[in-house]
Amino acid sequence: MSAVDYASIDAVNWSTLVHLATSAKLLEWRRDHPREDTRALRIGTLIHCAVLEPELWATRFIVEPDFGDGRTKAAKEARAAWRASIDADAVIIDADEHALVSRCAEAALAHPAVRDLLRGGHGEEVLTWHDEATGIACKGRLDYVAPAYVVDLKSTRAETLDQLAREVAARLYHGQLAFYLDGAVAARRLHPLSSQVFVVAIQTVEPFDVIPARIQVADLERGRALYRSLLRRYAECRAADWWPGLAPGVVDLPLPAWTPSGEPEQTGDDW
Repeated sequence: MSAVDYASIDAVNWSTLVHLATSAKLLEWRRDHPREDTRALRIGTLIHCAVLEPELWATRFIVEPDFGDGRTKAAKEARAAWRASIDADAVIIDADEHALVSRCAEAALAHPAVRDLLRGGHGEEVLTWHDEATGIACKGRLDYVAPAYVVDLKSTRAETLDQLAREVAARLYHGQLAFYLDGAVAARRLHPLSSQVFVVAIQTVEPFDVIPARIQVADLERGRALYRSLLRRYAECRAADWWPGLAPGVVDLPLPAWTPSGEPEQTGDDW
């Protein structure tokens, strides 16, 4: 399913829902003001394609040849002829990005445990379901769904397992993964008693290590509590058509424990 077709499905997905962890105002803002594409996001998307859809990666994402001095007539004509010859759906990426993504994908697919996980299921699977507690229509594009588990690919710069664990927690991935797991069960793609979630973390920096990790049941329960609380709040905001910010009224602002008691820091701002 194309990104346009997926976006047209009238249901809430995790990337929208998670904004509620900050504020309802942010969620409403992001509907009309999506995040700008960054190199990190682009690399992550390309790694997903290279690992889960290698044939598409090999044929759709291409590097433009070096035509020499682009100011010359010959170079301009050669570039124009080359671009006219490629498929209309082809995506041109720079050589450095192509090399990085290829190296990450090769590392992932060379890992025996990852190869085992990515067997017997389907990649980039779009699921829709209704949350029983709120009636909210939900959707998700899951990286990989096998008969008894879900796999989610994550690109990372974490250098240790401890750093990776902190990253998963800080980015609320446990909420996302519980949302996907329960969605797959609700969509009858998984049996609730035999369902597990694995993260395949792929380093985008040297040494390009690959970490297949099982998410623990207790952490999935915490993620489940998180996404359910967000869905309840989403349902309330939608019913009232009210999307408040961080402080809909006056709030207390306790300062952190390390607050100094000496001379003020000079910031250049005059309050």
